[in-house]
Amino acid sequence: MSSRANAVAVAALVLGTLSSSAPAAAAAGSPFNGGRVDGQAPYGEVFVSREAVHIYLYDRKDDNYWVTVHYVTTLGNDVDLKAGPKESSAHDFVFFGSIDRLQFCWVRADGDKTYRTCHKTKTIEK
Repeated sequence: MSSRANAVAVAALVLGTLSSSAPAAAAAGSPFNGGRVDGQAPYGEVFVSREAVHIYLYDRKDDNYWVTVHYVTTLGNDVDLKAGPKESSAHDFVFFGSIDRLQFCWVRADGDKTYRTCHKTKTIEK
């Protein structure tokens, strides 16, 4: 576990919010309770919680593609999240502030070259 993840986990436990604010994990193929699809492609999708503090990224296929999401928080933090190229998922959450905007992309590796395709940046409505 990274030092950032350790610090966040400790802070959440100290404040007693980890168990009360984290939503249940998403069921396969559908958004978690209260979520919405904020980016979708044949290779995967990204979900943002209603409060815009949790973000889930899914790579739905075992192929040469992986999915990424770049998001910016209301406090100005830039974060990149990646899943794949095998079927996998990634989760992150914003401890202070919320997710303000995001860009969902999928990337294909072809030898030593990579090809990136992205949706337009989306502002998250709360």
